[in-house]
Amino acid sequence: MFKRNYALACQQVLAGESLTDLPKALTDQSPKTLAEKNMDFHDKVQKKYLQQSGFDQLDNPRAALDTIYQLLGRSLK
Repeated sequence: MFKRNYALACQQVLAGESLTDLPKALTDQSPKTLAEKNMDFHDKVQKKYLQQSGFDQLDNPRAALDTIYQLLGRSLK
């Protein structure tokens, strides 16, 4: 990546052009491990399931339990 960017910068200077921003050779993020990619995938699947089921709106255990009981046709006492 450095060689490519250096060559582009040299070409611009030799052509009398002003230098433009070139992509950085190093990024701020390190590559994710297979385990991290797997966790991200499962988090997305779980989030999608919760949204489709209507559970993504539940923000406390009591509301979640009430919703589960309603799905089962029961009421929480």
